[in-house]
Amino acid sequence: MPDLPVDHVADTIASLHRTFVVALARSPGAEERNDARVQWVIGGSPAAFFNCVVRADLAARDVDETISSSRDRFVARGVPGTWHVDATMRPVDLGQRLVDHGFTHVGDDLGMALDLARAVPTPPALPGLTIEPVGDLTGLAEWAAALAAGFEFPAAWGAWFFERCRALGFAGPAPWRHWLGRLDGRPVGTATVLVGRAASSLHNISTAPSARRRGVGAALTSAALAEARARGHRLAVLQASELGAPVYRRLGFQSASTTALFRWSPGEPTTRAAHSRL
Repeated sequence: MPDLPVDHVADTIASLHRTFVVALARSPGAEERNDARVQWVIGGSPAAFFNCVVRADLAARDVDETISSSRDRFVARGVPGTWHVDATMRPVDLGQRLVDHGFTHVGDDLGMALDLARAVPTPPALPGLTIEPVGDLTGLAEWAAALAAGFEFPAAWGAWFFERCRALGFAGPAPWRHWLGRLDGRPVGTATVLVGRAASSLHNISTAPSARRRGVGAALTSAALAEARARGHRLAVLQASELGAPVYRRLGFQSASTTALFRWSPGEPTTRAAHSRL
């Protein structure tokens, strides 16, 4: 772990995660709330992950109203949605309160950090694998299609990522940089670096099912880390799934935080009592 307080690293992970999610979620037509109590963006994405509540600092008397209000917006917009609950959010029983309102805990993302001043293992070379930065719209379209394939998303979600990443910028001095991995010329993997003020965060690390367990993800992560170093940062962070975490540990990442994901979908019962009647 970098020589920084653990809570500082966790706060950095949470902050960059919010920046990433909110920037993509702000599609045309989305609505946003951002005040002292809560931050959300709802209605601009086909994916629940990006119709999201990403920050909450709630007094006990405000929790039920705020959760209900977010769920009402999901209903009104006809979209699924997610609360991203990390250690910075209050109250401490927020997860249980969400479950009581009909949300489902669908898993945890592990916040991980890497000190870029330390040596990072170089993944073994994979014959036929090339990794290139995305520099034009043709490359971005290939990247978005590869992202959808790697995460096994509907093709329409790839088109959404393309439009959002085009709007945010992706070359030159832009804080967003994307990487496309090709195996024997065929797109098989993706990565994104988001450059913050004091750290870089890695996102969208995906590998096509046909190319998994061959080192593609590790190679893309290494390319993204090189970009973070080139931007002058010492700290790189990411959010990992349970499946991806071992890859990042082998590269030197260490666990620093957890974000619990609570999802609501249209048609879900709205209270625990409703669950018990099914």
